[in-house]
Amino acid sequence: MFAVVNTHHVKKVLIATLLLAGCASNANPVVSEVNAIAFPVNLAASGNNGDAASLQPLYRDNKRIIDQFSTQIRKTCIDPISQAEVLNIRSQARPAFDALTKLEQFGELNEMYLKQQNKDGLMQINTALKPLILPLS
Repeated sequence: MFAVVNTHHVKKVLIATLLLAGCASNANPVVSEVNAIAFPVNLAASGNNGDAASLQPLYRDNKRIIDQFSTQIRKTCIDPISQAEVLNIRSQARPAFDALTKLEQFGELNEMYLKQQNKDGLMQINTALKPLILPLS
């Protein structure tokens, strides 16, 4: 009625499975960092705003950081994957696509804040993105 199971063999199989699963889920640290950033929403323009020309350096710095991380994620995480992985919702590439989407949203906020001449919003984006530069170097 009951089969005799060699528990030593079961332990080996279980440990090997856990090790393989741990290796397969090894996430890219840049992707993890980008996905952990919270959006700095600052819709109210305060009196601390400058003209569009004075905001350009801050806008360009934000854009440079966003473009740099988007390019790195595409090269390291998206370009090497197969078509089957793109369509698989359980793919390891999913967090990379989420990070690219978040960076695109940061880019849209950056554009909007420049058009609104919202210096505080641009500064909040810059503050959120700056800590990411250190791991990239």
